[in-house]
Amino acid sequence: MSRRSAILVLAVLFSGQAVLASSSAAEEGAMEDRVTRIEAEGGVRMVQDGRRAVADRAVYERAEEKVVLTGNPKVWEDKNVVSGREITVFLDEDRSEVKEDVRVILYPRDEEKPSETPKKPRSSEKKKVPLVVTSRSMTADQTKSQIIFENDVVVRRSDMTLTADRVTVFYE
Repeated sequence: MSRRSAILVLAVLFSGQAVLASSSAAEEGAMEDRVTRIEAEGGVRMVQDGRRAVADRAVYERAEEKVVLTGNPKVWEDKNVVSGREITVFLDEDRSEVKEDVRVILYPRDEEKPSETPKKPRSSEKKKVPLVVTSRSMTADQTKSQIIFENDVVVRRSDMTLTADRVTVFYE
């Protein structure tokens, strides 16, 4: 589905109005040009490039290519989870910001390639535990492979607690 068609479909889905289908690209383009904002409420779900998000409310701002999620917003990628009072996803920038009551759970990646026969865990092997980070704000920038936590940052693992005003997490 082209971006133009996707915006047309979103406009139809969220407007609650009947729109006549047309095969004219000019008419689709005219509809796309008129859509400036889309608001969704109640059981909002969003999927983008392997990331999933849920919230009570979402507002898509076309000019800024961003989606603002509020009302118990959560975003998942693999087993990792991000939540906060407000999550803003910048669609064209591969970047997101989380405001207030930030809570992030990061699981270590499995470095080994899966084998055909499952390996029995050894009692001497360390269990991979998640890193839990809380703060008042967070900015994640996938293009720089970093996450910045600010204001009342607490990083916890089963064997360690770190507190700071600002923490930057770099990842591969």
